[in-house]
This record gives sequence, structure tokens and C-alpha cells, in this order.
Amino acid sequence: MDHLRQRTAAYRPTHLPRDSFTNGSLSHKRVALLLFIFFFFTFAYKQNSFSRNMQLNHQATQSLRQILSQHCTPSDKLVNDLENVAQLLLVHKGEAVVNQGYLCNSFIFIHKGVFRVSHLDKNIEDTILFGMSGDVFTSLHSYYASEPAVFSLYAIEDSEVWLVSYQDMNTLLSVHKELLIWLNNLLIEQIYAFEKRYVLFNNKTAEERFINFLLDRYGSLRRAPIKYISSFVPLKYIAQYLKITQSTLSRLRRKLANKSFLL
Repeated sequence: MDHLRQRTAAYRPTHLPRDSFTNGSLSHKRVALLLFIFFFFTFAYKQNSFSRNMQLNHQATQSLRQILSQHCTPSDKLVNDLENVAQLLLVHKGEAVVNQGYLCNSFIFIHKGVFRVSHLDKNIEDTILFGMSGDVFTSLHSYYASEPAVFSLYAIEDSEVWLVSYQDMNTLLSVHKELLIWLNNLLIEQIYAFEKRYVLFNNKTAEERFINFLLDRYGSLRRAPIKYISSFVPLKYIAQYLKITQSTLSRLRRKLANKSFLL
């Protein structure tokens, strides 16, 4: 991948290209509207496999072809065109690739590493989602409305991502039908995941949310997986994601340490 340009500094986009969908065909406008929903839940579905994949190898990598192949059969031409416009960015632990309050101008394809999506309000930080190799992210406020991002995307460990500008992505969407299929299939998957996450976490007690967090990912309630994840994801972020305090998370881990519920 020598043709991919590399950068090592944190990414702070300040200029947003005009959305080429504005005067596009009906199918392109449709995709733009669907993306408004799609990217809010882009990481949501991967929460179902997040812990399981992390247990296998949290440092796994995925190529752009592999990311596309999750939801379509990409042609060599599409893969080549995407690789030609993609920019490889090295993101160090703790750095943001999307910054709340700044315009974002790219789609982010995660090649390697682990990320979290966060929101800061009145000095209170909330971890909304986690992402890993194979996930895609962007700011809806920037892409859809040319407004500053309302979420930040932080690297939990040293990671690598590809950046594809909105302008380049829109151009590819206009000439590659399989890329539209990829977005459509991924959108359906995300909405499914949103429904599932609502059922598992909404109106549940702290203990129920924690149990569902483990059961949904492993088929049994065990302490080992959460210990493995916490070896590289700080417990405070897991607690934020589950909407519980860190002390409550520690208490639940102790309480449920010796229990196992096989499905």
C-alpha cells in the first residue's frame, strides 16, 4: 500500500467540501439521507462482536477490500479507486481523529486498533460506542449539515485509519453501484443493531445492563472477557458505555465473578 499517504499528527479537519449529492440523482439523495441515520449507528452493530473479536485478537487488521466485502462484492476497480484516494493516518493512543466542535471532512475506515466515540457536555464525558478494525465512522453534523462534529473519535491504543474525503466518497458513489449496495446493506444492519441494543439496555438496571453486555457477546457470563477487555480499554470507559459508575462496575464484576449462565 505504498501509494497511501501517511500522517502521524492528530487529525483536525477545518474545511468541509460541498456535498456533491445536492444536485445528484434521486438514488444519491436517498443515500445521503440514509447516511444521516446510518452513521449514528455505524459502531452499534459491532458492539455485538466487539468483545468476542477483541478476545481473539484486538490488534487484527482489515484491508479496504475486506471492509467493503462485509456488505458487498467489490470489483477490483472499486477497490483500486478507493485505495487511490484513501489517506493512511497513524493515530497514537489518546489522540482524536474526529474532534467535537470541529468540522470533519472525511469518512474514517479503521484499519487497525480500537476506538471510542465520546461526547463532552458541561465537563461530563460520555462514551457512546466502541469501534475496531473494519468499522467506519464520520460526523453526521459535518457530512449532512456542514456543522461541527458533536462527537469525538479517540484512539484507545495506537491505531491506523484510512481517511476518504466526502468529495472523493461522493464521486465513488456516483460511479460504483456496488458501493451504494455496500451502504444500503450496512444501513440495514445498523438499524437492526439499534433495535437490539435498545431492547438489551433501555430501562434496565445496572446489573441487567452488565449481564446483557456479557451474555450478548459470549453466550455465557464470565469474568475473563471483561478482564481481557479492561487490559487495554480503561474500566472508566466501559462504565461510561454501560451508564454506570466505575465503582458499580467493579462491584458487579466481583458479584458475578463465579457465575456462569450457559445459553
